[in-house]
Amino acid sequence: MRRRPLISSSAVLTFGSLFSLLTVVGLLGNLLVMIAIIGHKQMRRSVMNLLLLNLAIADALNLVATTAEWVPTLRHGGPVWELPAVLCPVVRYLECVFLFTSILTQLVVCVER
Repeated sequence: MRRRPLISSSAVLTFGSLFSLLTVVGLLGNLLVMIAIIGHKQMRRSVMNLLLLNLAIADALNLVATTAEWVPTLRHGGPVWELPAVLCPVVRYLECVFLFTSILTQLVVCVER
């Protein structure tokens, strides 16, 4: 007996399109920030720029980690984990680490200003 998908095909198409667009834009934007800061020695001297570099790295890694979770869900129309089972808690843990790193970096940026 075949399972009926939990997510409708129109929702999968809409969410998949938005998720893909935001992932590509997020990765490109964060990559450009990393290249700009790492590529210029003068920019690495500023504490604020190093905080922005930390934020860009954390956000880019968070995008990669969440992609591993959401792509199979969209492809199958419901929650599915396709990677090895041992990676499920690891990916969840890393998502939390990257999210908290991003939040705490933003907090330090606010205090620094």
